[in-house]
Amino acid sequence: MKLKKSLIIAIAITIIATVVWEMYWRSQGFHPTLNDEKAL
Repeated sequence: MKLKKSLIIAIAITIIATVVWEMYWRSQGFHPTLNDEKAL
């Protein structure tokens, strides 16, 4: 089925794009943090 192949390609592109995006921002010096303050 072409639909199954399209779904697999879409998932692969999404995963690759997310990994590349994460690697880019980490290379820029940004890292995930947990900002747990009373104001939140």
